[in-house]
Amino acid sequence: MAVPQEDTSQIRAWVASQLKLEDVPEPIWDYLVEERYVEEAQNPDYPDARGNLVAKARKLVRIAGTGADAPKVPKKQRTNKRQKATAHRRSEVVDGIAAKISKAKANKVPDTPTTGEEKPEALTPEQQLLLANTRKLEQSPLLGSIENNRIIVSAEPYVSPDDVRKAYQETRDMWFWERTPSERRVELVAFVAGFCQGYYNQESGAAGLKRGPDWPGWRGIMEQWNQRYAQERGWRYKDARNLERDFRDAFETITAHKDF
Repeated sequence: MAVPQEDTSQIRAWVASQLKLEDVPEPIWDYLVEERYVEEAQNPDYPDARGNLVAKARKLVRIAGTGADAPKVPKKQRTNKRQKATAHRRSEVVDGIAAKISKAKANKVPDTPTTGEEKPEALTPEQQLLLANTRKLEQSPLLGSIENNRIIVSAEPYVSPDDVRKAYQETRDMWFWERTPSERRVELVAFVAGFCQGYYNQESGAAGLKRGPDWPGWRGIMEQWNQRYAQERGWRYKDARNLERDFRDAFETITAHKDF
């Protein structure tokens, strides 16, 4: 859940005290909020997050040269606009991409159905060992897995809720967890996807997005983006290469475990 900007004053004062500053410079604090360091530091489920927050703030302060004798960093105007994308908006964007890919699949002839599971005797020794371990794991009283962009924890009734919660956290932290990109980046994925169409390769099973017939080029997308979001602070791009990089990074993050 996103932390409203007005609810961070107490932890901001604490970070400032750790840095021996009167206050954390506004641009640095905005970055820490946008990248969710502050939100995680306020979450008791992340015991190391406070230390990470201070370490990141100290590094940024050192880079900016904002020590006791350094000139003050100009403050930005505050805004009430939310800085982080909600999980709901993230899901909306991913669903929109999935719809384009589903449309592409619908236009293809379905693959020939398979006859079933490959016989064990046809597998290599390594494959047989992997299959045996997989079946053994499936019979475990507590199993955590990730399927189609969702973490699934299966447990026998006698497994304690604490163990179930631990399995969920371990699955998320070790296999899946990627912080939701900023609101700007999630909206950028949605914006660029609007110029794309889905594709589906029947032979390889590969699916994704490709440039649509009205693709204006990355510079053209940048110009339209800057015009549409001219009033959003910090959303404007000056280099189309940076816009393309941000899109690709955010696209990979929010679709990494989605089975299209």
